[in-house]
Amino acid sequence: VMELGVNQLPELMKDNTDRNRTSPFAFTGNKFEFRAVGSSANTAFPVTVLNTAVADGFKELTARLKAAGISEGQKDASKIFDVIREIIKETKAIRFEGNGYSEEWVQEAAKRGLKNLRKSPEAIAEMGSASSIKVFVEHGVLSEAEVHSRLNVRLERYIKNMQIEVDCLKSMVNTQILPACYFYQGSLSQTVVAAKGAGVAAPQLSVLQSLTDLIGKAQEKGLALKKISEQAEGIHDEMKKADLYALGVSEAMLELRTVVDEMESLVMDEAWPLPKYREMLFIS
Repeated sequence: VMELGVNQLPELMKDNTDRNRTSPFAFTGNKFEFRAVGSSANTAFPVTVLNTAVADGFKELTARLKAAGISEGQKDASKIFDVIREIIKETKAIRFEGNGYSEEWVQEAAKRGLKNLRKSPEAIAEMGSASSIKVFVEHGVLSEAEVHSRLNVRLERYIKNMQIEVDCLKSMVNTQILPACYFYQGSLSQTVVAAKGAGVAAPQLSVLQSLTDLIGKAQEKGLALKKISEQAEGIHDEMKKADLYALGVSEAMLELRTVVDEMESLVMDEAWPLPKYREMLFIS
């Protein structure tokens, strides 16, 4: 490709398969698509960051072209391609043609020495790194104080969102899920007693025992969530608080939710106060 003329490159670079939709920067035929922003997020700041990074890239590229003795309007593309070859080799680690959502990419990224920022606070913290601040300040996009201000606002927003989710989960479990399970547990207990009183088998006894065990687990996981969320609330350092929410609190929420999911599979539809998964997925 590098030995061909510049006019032939666009057609050769066109990707007719349009397959790599898992990339944050997918090349889709004749353009790159920025696909990393969530549907609920405002794209303004991500685009600001992206444009700043592009500007910084152009600045570095221009400096390297000048250092290679390439002047404006030069028609000989050989030196330009030499610089492009160098950059392609240097940036090889960030290019991946496989499934960006797969475990394969997680392992491959580790081999390439790339960061794997799994939680929001980890990504937010990158805004305050020396290299990030340097880029924003050098290009006159944000001052150092403005970078830290935006970092703190995003941390506060993340913490508040987590607090709302924790309160919502605890409320749903304590006022809807557990009362429904208590009711169904009582109903099963009555049928077991009635069956034994009639001198017949009570197969529902196994369901009753399983549900009783799950109720105990849910209460245990609920107390664990309450304890660790209160611990997080007692932390005054916003970054440390966000980290605990992202790791400890979210893990406690997941453990409680896992138990509730098992309960859902046992409790009769009429007694369950919320739409079940199959109802949300398959019943209109």
